[in-house]
Amino acid sequence: MGVPVCLILFLHFLQPTLYDESDPCHTYTVLNDTWRATTNLDRSVTRCDSDVQWQGWYRMFHQEASVLIPNVCVPDKRCGTDVPLWLNGSHPRPEDGIVTREVCGHWLDGCCDFKPPPIQMKACPGNYTVYKLVDPLTCSLAYCADVTTATIPAAVTNPAPTTPSGRHTTQGIFYPFGSAAGDTFSSRILDGSSPIIPLLRPLPFFGRMYQQIFVNHHGHITFNQSLSQYVTHEFPANSTMDIIAPFWTDLDNRESGNISYQQYTSGDALQTATQDISSYFPNVTFTASWVFVATWDRVAYYPNTGTENTFQVVLISDSKLAFILMNYGDIAPTPVYQVQIGYDTISSTLYGSLRTCYPNNSIDIVNLKTSSNVNVQGRWAFLTTLQSTSFSCTNTSGLPEPQPGELSIPFIYFRHLYEMVPFGPTS
Repeated sequence: MGVPVCLILFLHFLQPTLYDESDPCHTYTVLNDTWRATTNLDRSVTRCDSDVQWQGWYRMFHQEASVLIPNVCVPDKRCGTDVPLWLNGSHPRPEDGIVTREVCGHWLDGCCDFKPPPIQMKACPGNYTVYKLVDPLTCSLAYCADVTTATIPAAVTNPAPTTPSGRHTTQGIFYPFGSAAGDTFSSRILDGSSPIIPLLRPLPFFGRMYQQIFVNHHGHITFNQSLSQYVTHEFPANSTMDIIAPFWTDLDNRESGNISYQQYTSGDALQTATQDISSYFPNVTFTASWVFVATWDRVAYYPNTGTENTFQVVLISDSKLAFILMNYGDIAPTPVYQVQIGYDTISSTLYGSLRTCYPNNSIDIVNLKTSSNVNVQGRWAFLTTLQSTSFSCTNTSGLPEPQPGELSIPFIYFRHLYEMVPFGPTS
């Protein structure tokens, strides 16, 4: 008997979509610097694209909108620079494939007084264009983003946007974030915070129950009040507040990167969270009823040094138990700022710090995306109903230093004592 046509069609549509990794329409870097806007007249900081290590293909964004590099002369002293760069030629159509266009820089009375090397570009399905940007060879020249061409994409089509150095910033461990996930975006304010966020479900946190939360720009979350503190505290801090710090340091989202957040009480996020917690804590019977996701996407160190840091904290609860996931993408090195990662409670009755897992209390931040305590690269998981303040790390034979070790932490669940290992070694 033949296979019904409807079944054949159904099986056809189940086939996964495969991306051609050689096609720049799928393997580009997201370039989302608000200062590149053609409407930007602020020159308090003069930008120079010769300072960027360009590598590969780029898609230009302005905030959450996909934009083009302008192909008309841009007045000088715009786009955050002295000499704004524009394309001397039309944009291609998808059927044109990869084309090359001359680049011009406007200075004083000459729209093309500067002629840096030409660039390649390609028009992609989905009404966007990618560019193979190159060093303009001198300062101060910078590529512009034409805000009049802005279009809001349904989703970014490349599965893993990368930084100008070519490194991935988002991995499969990240929960959905950004405009495609319906996130709320925090304001672009130095030392800022989200407004008070009422929680859709109460969150138990080390014996206290919270109905609200604040996402603070310097890489931490608080509950009773916002916190603008950028100088890190050692944990235990013996302070008057509970805090969760996925990456506490001096961050600056005024000109680059996004800080966004979202909470869920239904849908795929709850199913994913339930599966994650069941995998990492197999002795606990748990079904997530609430998930809160806060993401720092490509946020720079102060004062907008061109660095990019991507990380995420996920809070998961069933109203009785709560867990913390900390997810890490690309983290830039910093010789200047101290970084604190962990959590602390009022009067530090319970606390934990990743600093204690590394020699000299100095976290290897660049390699956070390959570290883990749950055998998932770039992810750390913690249970927030611990009954012990003891915290220690050991080294695992055969693994390079520094390597988080095993911490056996007892906790009480329905009057039974369990031994969890939320700080186990990476395999």
